Amino acid sequence: KAVLDYEGNVDFVADAGTLGDATIAVANGRANTTLTSPFGATVNVNAKAGNFTSGNVQITFALDADQRMVLRAADYNVDPTGSTTVYLTMMDADGRPVTGSSDDLAFENTGSGTLSTITQVPEANGVYAVTYTANQITEADMVSVVNHQTGLEASVAVNVAQPQMEVMVL
Repeated sequence: KAVLDYEGNVDFVADAGTLGDATIAVANGRANTTLTSPFGATVNVNAKAGNFTSGNVQITFALDADQRMVLRAADYNVDPTGSTTVYLTMMDADGRPVTGSSDDLAFENTGSGTLSTITQVPEANGVYAVTYTANQITEADMVSVVNHQTGLEASVAVNVAQPQMEVMVL
C-alpha cells in the first residue's frame, strides 16, 4: 500500500498477510501501516520511498492453537475405476471459516490413486477440494494435507474396493 509524503510515495511491501492503508504522521515524519494475517507466519515487510528501501522488518504471527482443519471425503469407499471429492475445511477456534491461499496447501496420498489440482469451493469460505481418482488397484489409501503456513495437518482414509454384489441362487 502506498501513501504520499511531502517528497513522493512511500510504498509498503509484505511477502504475506494483508497490508492496510498507509498513513504519514506529519509531526514525526513516520509512515505507518497495519498488517494482518489469519495464519501463523513470519512476514517480511519493507518500506520504499523513491530510491530508498528500508531494512527488512520481520513480524511473526503466532498460530492460534485452536485453529483446525477438517478433511472429509464425499465417498469413503470408491470402486477401482471411480473417484471422490476430498474437502478441506479450515476453521478458527470458534468454528468460523478461515480463508487463505491454496498455495500454502499440499495434498498427497499414500496409494496409487491420483489427486487433481486444489480448488477453492465457490461460495464456501475456507473450503478447498481435490478429486481423488482410483487407479484400478484395490487398496486402502490415505489422503493427507499440510498447510505450510500454519503447520497443521489432516488426513482421511479412502478405501478402493470392488463393489459388493449379491448373488441369489434359485
